[in-house]
Amino acid sequence: MEQLKQLSQPSANGPIINSINAVGRLEPKGAVIRLSAPTNGIQASSRVDRVLAKEGQRVRQGEVIAVLDNYVSNQARLEEARAKLQEARANLINVKTISPIDLQTQTAVVDRLKAQLTGEIQARQADIKRLKSQLGAEKIAQLAFIRRLEAELQGQKNTFAATINKLSAEKRNAQIDLQRYDLLYASGAISQQEHYRQQLNVKQANQILREAQASR
Repeated sequence: MEQLKQLSQPSANGPIINSINAVGRLEPKGAVIRLSAPTNGIQASSRVDRVLAKEGQRVRQGEVIAVLDNYVSNQARLEEARAKLQEARANLINVKTISPIDLQTQTAVVDRLKAQLTGEIQARQADIKRLKSQLGAEKIAQLAFIRRLEAELQGQKNTFAATINKLSAEKRNAQIDLQRYDLLYASGAISQQEHYRQQLNVKQANQILREAQASR
């Protein structure tokens, strides 16, 4: 090293030496050479698994000098990505190789299915409309039937009321006649048989009225 220092100092009698030929190796004074794995696309927790270069060995640019511990998993992911890429390329080739005839056939099938679906929808809508119409007609018929029954019932009520009124009037007339017959019988103007016949008429009128009222 002393010789190197002397050779590196300029001489007053000779030219300045710009290059040195020596045997050995150079190391930085007070510094440490650090090697680290690149962080772009590699997990931060990756570690060196194997070192492929020895100390002092000459290496070329781009030469692999170490293998990380996640090399196998990364290689598997790479192969998987390559397989997916190959599959995507194959699918793309299949799509590109579809002939116009096949495309027309598929289009025709799709159009036919759409037409069938449209027809089924229209048929269901027609069924719904028909059922609504039937329900409407049945409802109208039921309302008409109910109204006819109500009219018949009202007619029967009116007839019954008229019958009751008639029988009530006949009962009152029979009672009035009986009162008159009572006076005539008391004065000796009529016989006992006629008086009894009028009493029987009043009883029959009461009986008929009670039966009519009970049948309401």
